[in-house]
Amino acid sequence: MIKDVSGGTEGLRWLASGDFNHDGIEDLLISTYGTVAGGSYESLGLYVVGRESEGAPMKVLAVYPVMGSL
Repeated sequence: MIKDVSGGTEGLRWLASGDFNHDGIEDLLISTYGTVAGGSYESLGLYVVGRESEGAPMKVLAVYPVMGSL
């Protein structure tokens, strides 16, 4: 968790690993969040991060954003 320049909070958390896209290569499930200092807004996101083939660089394979109020 870090504080941004506006005093809000940003964070990133590793939730799980597994083959989420069923391609035989292990992936990571990561969540992100952000809040505005003194506000009633937050953003949440879920990301599947993995490789398209063995040894390839990791990249975001799927994004599941959720935005709303607290």
